[in-house]
Amino acid sequence: KKVGVTLEKEKERREKEKQNNADIIKLHESPQIQAFYNAHAKPLGAVFKHYKESATRDILNFKEFMTLGAQLNLFPSLISSEQLKLIFRSLTRDKKEVGLTYNDFLQALLRIAVKTQPMLSRIF
Repeated sequence: KKVGVTLEKEKERREKEKQNNADIIKLHESPQIQAFYNAHAKPLGAVFKHYKESATRDILNFKEFMTLGAQLNLFPSLISSEQLKLIFRSLTRDKKEVGLTYNDFLQALLRIAVKTQPMLSRIF
């Protein structure tokens, strides 16, 4: 009986995660967010380029992503390092080469903004 309850909870958790991912992708692709990305393409591209250590590959690896988070004081002030790891993992789970493309990087920033929005709205 316990196993059935545990499996059901895990299934519900995965369904919720799937729905959250679909919602984020829909938001990421929305005209408003795309317009924001386009308006800030130069500085966003510079940040991405700065943190990826290799000039020969166009991905940001895990270490580089976590360095970005630490140096920009995203964690622990806005988001936990565990949440940052989960964001990276959710964007790279099904990839052959583990790392964030520029588009993934933008989506990671969006995910951070969504996760931290309740806290930031209390501050501002």
